[in-house]
Amino acid sequence: MDLVLTDLVLYAGVGLLSGFFAGLLGLGGGAIVTSLLIVIFSARPEFPEAVAARAAIGTSLAIVACTSAPSAFAHARRGAVDWNVAGALTFGAMLGAALGALLAERASPWFLKLLLALFLLRSAAQMLFPNLKLRPGGPAAAAPGGRVQLFGVSLGIGGLSAMLGIGGGALTVPYLARRGMAMRFAIGTSAFLGFPLSLTAALIFMWRGGESGAPDSWGYVYWPALAGVAAFSALSALLGAAATGKLPEIALRRIFGAVNLILAARLLASLA
Repeated sequence: MDLVLTDLVLYAGVGLLSGFFAGLLGLGGGAIVTSLLIVIFSARPEFPEAVAARAAIGTSLAIVACTSAPSAFAHARRGAVDWNVAGALTFGAMLGAALGALLAERASPWFLKLLLALFLLRSAAQMLFPNLKLRPGGPAAAAPGGRVQLFGVSLGIGGLSAMLGIGGGALTVPYLARRGMAMRFAIGTSAFLGFPLSLTAALIFMWRGGESGAPDSWGYVYWPALAGVAAFSALSALLGAAATGKLPEIALRRIFGAVNLILAARLLASLA
């Protein structure tokens, strides 16, 4: 099997896996894409150790930007976006994403892998133990909060998302739901926010990558992986959405949690 065909199979697999769970469970899968791309890029000679993790994060963010745009449009058409909250969140998320991308470009690959592994472990715990509270919580507020609070939260969401290579849905949806927003609007508002957040961070990774990226890349965004994963994830997301309610959700959540655990273990092993 030649290199081009091998790459196509690998990127198709990444796209099919992440897209299917995104469509089925409403999870973006950006952390899965980032971690799998780290594994793939680290095994390729054209990606030095210092470049592989950053290229995986930058490419994942570009993929999220491509796939989140139609999702945001669909939620907006259904009237599922709270525009007041979205407006208050967007600038902070974009600023945080830019700062997070700049920080990730300077951070060591060891730190980036550890941060991603910890996030995957947290995600796995949420899937495998849905009743487990990972942080203290109180009664939901009647409103998502004032503009100052929303700006601070969105700044943090944008920064952490840029460093993990995700669109922020895993952070934004729980926050908005915990603050009293209806889940339909929490998901729609988060989907809308994911596009400017991921696009901003991806552009920073393109710009800051300079000449340090691999061939066929623009900065830290590797175009063959972007095209392959985005195309197949869009296809499998439709299949996942069509399968919603037809497959046992508890079993699928356990599978998703197990995948997160395996990827986290793989990343942690690479740190030794």
